[in-house]
Amino acid sequence: MAKILQVRLDDKTKTDVDILFSSLGLDTSTAVRIFFKAALERGGIPFPVVKPTLVEKTLDEKIIEAALKRNPKRVTLKTNEKGHIIIDKELQELHPNIYDWAVNG
Repeated sequence: MAKILQVRLDDKTKTDVDILFSSLGLDTSTAVRIFFKAALERGGIPFPVVKPTLVEKTLDEKIIEAALKRNPKRVTLKTNEKGHIIIDKELQELHPNIYDWAVNG
């Protein structure tokens, strides 16, 4: 007979894991069962558990995080192989505010 397990998560985490597992073709309950079975087979947590390092975010990461918090209208920008924004005439014409930000930072 199956037992019920309740787990408390904040709304954002619950939504994020539901979306993630759904994209993998799983529901969250199935994903949790997979985790538990893998833990039993391994005899512990089925992935390395390491103390997180306190790595300072790069300026680009901080800018992206701040921009996403404002929930902006999404715009796809062209980037070069290093991930830098390609600043061209098309960007200037289509998105002058982004162009200004990219140029004048």
